[in-house]
Amino acid sequence: MKRVPLADPVELSLVMNQPTVPEWDDYAGLLRQIFDAKWMTNFGEMHQRFESALRSRMDVDHVLPVTNATVGLMTVLRALDVQGEVITTPFSFPATHHVLLNCPGVRPVFADISGEDFGLEPDRVREAIGPETGAILAVHALGVPGRVCELEEIARERGIPLIFDAAPCFGVRYRGRDLTSYGDASVLSFHATKVFHTAEGGAIVSSSPDVYERCRTWIN
Repeated sequence: MKRVPLADPVELSLVMNQPTVPEWDDYAGLLRQIFDAKWMTNFGEMHQRFESALRSRMDVDHVLPVTNATVGLMTVLRALDVQGEVITTPFSFPATHHVLLNCPGVRPVFADISGEDFGLEPDRVREAIGPETGAILAVHALGVPGRVCELEEIARERGIPLIFDAAPCFGVRYRGRDLTSYGDASVLSFHATKVFHTAEGGAIVSSSPDVYERCRTWIN
């Protein structure tokens, strides 16, 4: 039997992990429009076009592009004035927990996950809720939808916000709707490691015009 040499792991990583990028001339043309307009921040034309394209592609009401998903989560927590304990999952990228530790008056409380979808187990969330609970921050682990309906029911009963870290979930649909349309707000990542990316970046998605406006005001 002929032995096939293994690929160099560094070379293999460079090939498999390279993000898809636009043609340079196309990208440079967009940069030229920005430079000519001299509107580089505070919801400029490119921001508005991107926001509109996202709304259309995802079929959602309100999308707010942000610097990255970490900033998006911090913005939602501040805009919703979340205080006290936040029930969340230990099975996530560290940024999910960092945002809680960086919000004054907020303390993470971990609940166990389901062995089926690796998201928060609703029964464990109920057990973790106490008089100081101010919100639930769930994660769609690895882009797999969590128990959104059960978690929404718990949040409604308690009268607290339900926020989803939906970092890798662009394009994922659940029960005929974009996955990010559930809860009070969801946050996407557009990091270069994601299927859809903008090198860096992210977006806050919400079905509530009030939440959208509060997040937009906070960012501005």
